[in-house]
Amino acid sequence: MPLHISCHKPDMRASYAIVIDTNIVRGASSNENNMFTEILLAFRANGHLVAMSAPLLDEWFKVRADSTRQWEYYISFFASQWLAEMNSRQRVKRYDLDFALEEQVLAKVHPARVKEVQKDMHLVLTALAADKRIISDDRRERRDLQEAGERFPMLCGLVWPPLDQVCDWLANGAQKKAAFILC
Repeated sequence: MPLHISCHKPDMRASYAIVIDTNIVRGASSNENNMFTEILLAFRANGHLVAMSAPLLDEWFKVRADSTRQWEYYISFFASQWLAEMNSRQRVKRYDLDFALEEQVLAKVHPARVKEVQKDMHLVLTALAADKRIISDDRRERRDLQEAGERFPMLCGLVWPPLDQVCDWLANGAQKKAAFILC
């Protein structure tokens, strides 16, 4: 049964290379009409590019420890098919990361949170190499980076909308909106 998706409409504005966190591609499913699925469908419908780096791709296709052997990766089967389609349409843009920035960013993160933030630094580095846009449900990571941005201004240009507004944001061109800018 096809999904009824109300949050996307094709848009002919400029497209952006946007980082999509693993929590989005893990939660998307063809069996459910859920927010994660709607985000991927809205992403596809609105002409944006997937900003990809080797560490991000590795995370998406990391083997799950709790695998049921039906599908072994963090990325859902639906999202894997979506990624293959995006790749065939030449809408995946690959980036090499500047790992020197990682040390600079982590030096500005609260010491108690460094290990947690470091786990997702590939998202930040990919976004900084691409068009400075992230789609993620990790609110704690966002807060940590927002605080670090006060001491490392390069982070302040990152656009990170709340999930419940991502579909509309994508449909409206994924523009920098003051409320979505990290700091």
